[in-house]
Amino acid sequence: MTNMGLNLAVRRLLQKKFLREQEIWNEHDAEGYSGLAVADQGWDWIIANESQFTLFRPDKKKDDIPF
Repeated sequence: MTNMGLNLAVRRLLQKKFLREQEIWNEHDAEGYSGLAVADQGWDWIIANESQFTLFRPDKKKDDIPF
């Protein structure tokens, strides 16, 4: 995905209220930063369309070439 593609996707998900902006706290550094989280409306959509997602990967075989 290109940078533009990612930005368009995030903007559309924010407009549909599937994502929300929130302050995320980093306990290790004791500071906060802006981030994105799935909103309740987004989770509702995900649950309603759960069959469209790949939830498990097939096990890799030892002789699989990783490239």
